[in-house]
This record gives sequence, C-alpha cells and structure tokens, in this order.
Amino acid sequence: TFNVNSGGVFTHTGGTLNVDGGTFNPNAASYTIQGSAGQTARLELKNGATLTGLTGTLRVGGVNDGALRVLSGSDLVVGSGLFVGASAGSQGNVHIAGPGSTFDANQLNVGEFGNGDLVMEDGDTGKVDNGFFTVASIAGSTVSPPVRRSVTSLTGNRPSDLRCAANCT
Repeated sequence: TFNVNSGGVFTHTGGTLNVDGGTFNPNAASYTIQGSAGQTARLELKNGATLTGLTGTLRVGGVNDGALRVLSGSDLVVGSGLFVGASAGSQGNVHIAGPGSTFDANQLNVGEFGNGDLVMEDGDTGKVDNGFFTVASIAGSTVSPPVRRSVTSLTGNRPSDLRCAANCT
C-alpha cells in the first residue's frame, strides 16, 4: 500500500516492493517505509536498481516496522537523511550487501526514537556527505551498532560526530 500525502510525502505502509534493475523514483520530499499494525513494509533494490528522487528524508521504520535491502550493485541516494527506527516502538532494518551496492545520504541516524539495525557487508560502500552519523540518539531507543563485514566502507565528512546517546549494544 502506498499513500502520497500533502507536501509530497510518500508512505509505504504494507507489503514488499521489489525493484529488480531500473530506477525507482518516488519523486517526493520524503519517503517512509512502515508497515501497518503487526506488519512490516519492505523495499528491496537488487541487480543494479537505483532509488533516487528524494529531496528530503528516507525513514525505515516510521510509526510501525520497516525494512530496506540494497543488494547486488544497487544504489540508494537520499537528498537529506536516512533514519532507521525513526519512531518510538518501531523497528527499522537496513541491509546493504554485495559488491557495488551503495548508499549516499547527508545524515545517517540509526535508532532515532525507535529501534534500528544497519548491516553492511560484502564489499558495499556507504557515504554520509555533510551531516553526521548518529546511533541511538534519543533516550529509549536501542540499536545494534552498525555492522561492517568484508570489504565494506562507511565514510563521512564529519566522522567525529558519530555518537551514541542511549542503549547501544
């Protein structure tokens, strides 16, 4: 289920959207991946697929649970921030894997108000341009620390801003 709300906010509230190659452009100010009560909404980019056209934020796990997988040479481009576990009580999961898989955002926040997990593995790269990395930024949120395996790279212009404010395991 998809809803386009006022202000160009695109909300994915149920089911799985698979983008196999090609480009997915929601052409929205922001995009939220959150299931309805008791369900997890999922977006999977694979085989060189690209998500682009977001001028604002991508939230994975808004009011309810959400999952994002960027696989096998796919690209995720977010104009502003990538927020994983963005709301109290939500669970956000982001898995980026495979040679050539990338994400590029101005800010990365894993566990903003909710619970967030970020797994990067198998030769992918992540880049945070002008903002900062934040882990469990609000008291009450929980995260597993960003997991990096194999030949994975996570870089940013302000890596000294990586901080953990709450329950980091």
